[in-house]
Amino acid sequence: MELVENLALNSKKTIFNLVYPVILENIFQTIVLFLNMVMLSHLGTKELAAAGLANTIIMAIINIFLGFQIGATSLIAQAVGAKDFKKAKELVNFVILFAFLFGLLVTIILFPLKRRLMFLMGAEKEVALKGEEYLTFIILFILFRMVFLINNGILRGYGDTKTPMLISLIFQTLTILLNYLLIFGRLFFPPLGIKGAGLGTGIGAFTSSLLSLFIIKNKIREKVKKVINLSYLREFIRISFPAASEQLLLNLGFLTFIRIVSSLGTISLAAHQIAVRIESLSFMPGSAFGIVATTLAGQALGAQRKDLLNLAFKKTAFYCFLIMSLIALSFFFFPHFYVSLFNPEREVRNYATLLVRIATFEQPQLAFYFVLAGTLRGMGDTLSPMLSTLFSTFFIRVGLIYLLAISLKLGIIGVWYGTVFDWTIRALILSFFYKRNLNKLNQENFRLI
Repeated sequence: MELVENLALNSKKTIFNLVYPVILENIFQTIVLFLNMVMLSHLGTKELAAAGLANTIIMAIINIFLGFQIGATSLIAQAVGAKDFKKAKELVNFVILFAFLFGLLVTIILFPLKRRLMFLMGAEKEVALKGEEYLTFIILFILFRMVFLINNGILRGYGDTKTPMLISLIFQTLTILLNYLLIFGRLFFPPLGIKGAGLGTGIGAFTSSLLSLFIIKNKIREKVKKVINLSYLREFIRISFPAASEQLLLNLGFLTFIRIVSSLGTISLAAHQIAVRIESLSFMPGSAFGIVATTLAGQALGAQRKDLLNLAFKKTAFYCFLIMSLIALSFFFFPHFYVSLFNPEREVRNYATLLVRIATFEQPQLAFYFVLAGTLRGMGDTLSPMLSTLFSTFFIRVGLIYLLAISLKLGIIGVWYGTVFDWTIRALILSFFYKRNLNKLNQENFRLI
């Protein structure tokens, strides 16, 4: 039975069958990032700092590419919902080629700039050289990372979130195992240090991309006349470019935001980093529900079922709100428990505890933001989330936070009060765009059943 029909019969079961694999995938990624940092910390401070700065560069590129992944998921979900499986298969072929070419272009551009990029990030000479070693293999294999990511987006467009979870689990497990063997020289492998971490991650991405291609080839066997249909380029760019631009703006805003926080002093910066790590616990289910909202909205739109599109939004938003609100309550009543896991010094602990409590008051807005953004993307509207990000990042987040933290001298407390207001504004803006899109669908005599 198709996903749209399942949604009509049992929305709760359909939503949670889609969302739990994405949450598990997010948890795996968090664990792997933590373990990688632990292993690199055994090499020394310079290696740890180098990998951290290098990963900041790579994640900025990957986050921008995720905008294209969103476009692929949205278009394929709409084609599948409309039961136009030939178009879906042609889109699959096209977006895989696009991911390969995009990754190849990134490799050609970034590889000669490895050391310069590290210096641009403010690295000292020794740290920059270590970072260059790490980036060598990461950049050489990055095109396989792009293919792997786009393949996960393809499968989600077909309503399959379990297979991407399993592929990601294989990628994360293989990466951790290879990094351990190559960093420290276990078994018959030579000790490569920080280069081993880059090589292990690269091999993991290569293996996962081949596995995902094999799965897609066997799962999607529709025959099409054109192996590569370039006629979808304009449609793909129209949907993907705003989402990619949104990620670019988010990264620029994040760097500006961190610059403000850094100016408040080491104690404030440390407390902020701890509170952010703790709040990421709520981001994992939030982003998962957002991905599910994209799939459901895309397929409902393709099937011309506005009633189910709105039902998917309401139900997904409700469950996301419920889970994130429960996490928020734990932030409010047990902040000391979370902060104590990091064993900070007394002043940092006191600030971090207060920041975690403040985070309680932005969780409901975050829940609606994630689901609204995901639903709009599934409807093919990636411009609205980008406009929301542009306005809120530079006029609300940066501007208001500077006013509260610097001008009014509220410090790090002002920063976090500002983010509560920021997420509230973003959710309200996206709510307006969502209602506007629904009205447009009504005017176009969208079929109701």
